[in-house]
Amino acid sequence: MRTGEAIGLRWKHISNDFYTIWIGESITRGVHKSTKTNKTRIIPVNDKLKKLLQSIKPGDAKPDDLVFTSPGGNAIDDHNFSQRAWKKCLDQAGVEHRKPYNTRHTFISHCLEAGMNPVVVAEITGHDVQTLYENYAGVVCSKPTLPELF
Repeated sequence: MRTGEAIGLRWKHISNDFYTIWIGESITRGVHKSTKTNKTRIIPVNDKLKKLLQSIKPGDAKPDDLVFTSPGGNAIDDHNFSQRAWKKCLDQAGVEHRKPYNTRHTFISHCLEAGMNPVVVAEITGHDVQTLYENYAGVVCSKPTLPELF
């Protein structure tokens, strides 16, 4: 997800069985809007993320409640998050500062390096395949191998 898509995620966007998430809106600097590409998508959820979402869902959560909120229960301000919480987490982990959006690049790179079909990765991340190749495929460091075809 893009940062704004995570900030705008509501409980109604997560399937009842926690196995899919609908992405179709975002919140950036308090402004509600469509996704960057103005397209909706449904992404799969793995078991680790399913357990995390189940563990943080309040018993009294309403469908329109945001999944991730500020300590005061409001929509997260992405700039404030980046300068405070994100910076603190990176400092504690001993990691050089980078923008939260870099996690998206890392996810895509790991998916491609793990051998995921680029068309599937593009669908999950809301890119077209050409954008995926132009902006992300160059960072994959795996050595090519010739498949056994016969």
